[in-house]
Amino acid sequence: MKIPTSPVAQLQVLLILLALVDIAGAGGKPLPGDLPELEFPRSVEVVSVASDMIRNGLPMRIYSFKSHQRIDQVIHAVSDRLSRNGFTVGQVQEMGEMKTLGISDSRHFINVQGQRARHGHGSKGFVVLTPRPDIFKPEMTSPSVPVPEGVTLLSHEIYRDGPRTGETYLGFSERMASDVGASLVGAFQNDGWQSASDQHQPQSTEVAVYRILKKGNRECRLISMDQTFRGQNMATVNVTCHD
Repeated sequence: MKIPTSPVAQLQVLLILLALVDIAGAGGKPLPGDLPELEFPRSVEVVSVASDMIRNGLPMRIYSFKSHQRIDQVIHAVSDRLSRNGFTVGQVQEMGEMKTLGISDSRHFINVQGQRARHGHGSKGFVVLTPRPDIFKPEMTSPSVPVPEGVTLLSHEIYRDGPRTGETYLGFSERMASDVGASLVGAFQNDGWQSASDQHQPQSTEVAVYRILKKGNRECRLISMDQTFRGQNMATVNVTCHD
C-alpha cells in the first residue's frame, strides 16, 4: 500500500476533504476495514491503494489511478458504473485543471478527482472513499510529533504500510515558508530529533525547507512550501513520519 507522497498531491486530496469537516452528524465510528472495495472500468488502471488510513478521525480508502482517456471520460465511466449500482451522482466541479465529482449512497461518500497527465496523453487522479460525513462526524486528532507555534492543523492522518505504521500532518501558517520551516526543524531538534544522512533535495522552486530527521527507529520528512490558495499567500507544512 502506498499513500500520496507529493505535497501538492496531498494538498489536492485535502482540499476536497475539507468540505466534509464542517458537516455535523452523529453515529458510531466505523473502521477502515468497514469500507467496501470499489471496482473500476477497464479504461482505469489503479496504480496504488491506501486502504488502512484514518484522517482527522475519518476512515478512508484512497485509490490512485491513471488512464489513457481524458479525465472527463474517466469521471463519466466511473459515475456510470456506480450509478448502476444505486449511487447518486452529483455535479462535476472544476478547480483549475482539476475536475471533481461527488458520488454517494446511503452509507458512503466517494470523491473522484483528476486532471490531464503532465507527460503524454490521458489523465491521472484519485478516488477517495469515506463513510458519509452526515453519519460520521470527522474529528481532528493530535500528532505525536511536534507542531510549531503559529501552525494551524488542517489534517492529521494515521496509516499502515505493510509492517510499518506512520502518520502525516498538513498545516498552514501566515508566515513565510522559510521562517515556519526553520521553526518546524527547531521544534523537532528540541525534541531530540537529529538529521538523517540522506538529505536529498527535491527539484522544486516551491519548496523552501526540506529536511529528513531521525529519532530511534522513526524517520520524519519535513517540508515547508509557499502556496497561494484562493488568492491568499500562505505557507504549508507537511510532516510525514514512519517506523
